[in-house]
Amino acid sequence: MSRRASPTVIGAFVLGGVALMIVAVLAFGGRELFQRKERFVTYFEGSVQGLRVGSNVLFRGVRVGYVTDIRLTADATMLNYEIPVTFEIIPDAVTLAPRGAAAASPMAGAMRLDEMIKAGLRTQLDVESWVTGQLVVNLDMHPDAPAVFHGHDPPYPEIPSIPSGIQQMLQRLQSLVS
Repeated sequence: MSRRASPTVIGAFVLGGVALMIVAVLAFGGRELFQRKERFVTYFEGSVQGLRVGSNVLFRGVRVGYVTDIRLTADATMLNYEIPVTFEIIPDAVTLAPRGAAAASPMAGAMRLDEMIKAGLRTQLDVESWVTGQLVVNLDMHPDAPAVFHGHDPPYPEIPSIPSGIQQMLQRLQSLVS
């Protein structure tokens, strides 16, 4: 004859399993759930084929964020269009310190985007893998590149973009031919 299962034991087992699952989520990746992330938007001219939601955002090769949204906005004629790409910067990935300071402060509190854009902060598409054709968004300082804003009242702060190296080469080739 078998013993009848105790509802108290079953309930304790289920609650223990749920608690264990919550602890596992927090320990193995839940930290990002509670971080304050900075969102930005940039507008790319031309094709963004190979850029995906989740693609890396790099600053000089260091992963500082990821792409969260890619859209195509156009007028009724499809002659005028924009490709806004929204991305998040993870504050723990970037630390800004005043010149000559020993201690640094997190990006969320110290970043002055307008000053960085004036100093030459730009986005640019780059190839992450030639085999898969995967693209990344590169953030870097290009002080000689003019800041061209494309957004008309964007939902997040806009960082200007510049053409990728291949796009710049094609533009030079076209101007040379014509």
